[in-house]
Amino acid sequence: MINWNGDNYAVIQMPHTQTGKGIVYLVVSGTVNFVDSDKMNSLTINGEDYTDQYSTVMPDPVDGKKSFIIYDGERSQSSFNIEGTNDWSQPSMAVSHTSLYGLYNRPGYPFTRTEFYGQRPESHRKYQFECSGQL
Repeated sequence: MINWNGDNYAVIQMPHTQTGKGIVYLVVSGTVNFVDSDKMNSLTINGEDYTDQYSTVMPDPVDGKKSFIIYDGERSQSSFNIEGTNDWSQPSMAVSHTSLYGLYNRPGYPFTRTEFYGQRPESHRKYQFECSGQL
């Protein structure tokens, strides 16, 4: 289970078919090729409506790869299909910084830490610190 926006979503793998009445929270991770739904009260993916339609156009994924799906089947004939390529890998993270030895022995020496999350530059974070000589 993955909690998103206060709801628990069941982790599923693609391809996946959901049928029947009721409300079900699902999450996939990876590249979605298409979704198809029929006889639904509603079907939302990352907050966008996909009720009773076939689509190859998906909303932007959450956290780079996740699609959060709320299935609300109207009757026993309700159905939803999703196909794509699964990718549950975690974003890579690299951390670089000056050595703590240099920090400890040289007050005023800059300490730089850069964290890389995924491949988008806007997800990279760079922190600049300066040592006061007090560790």
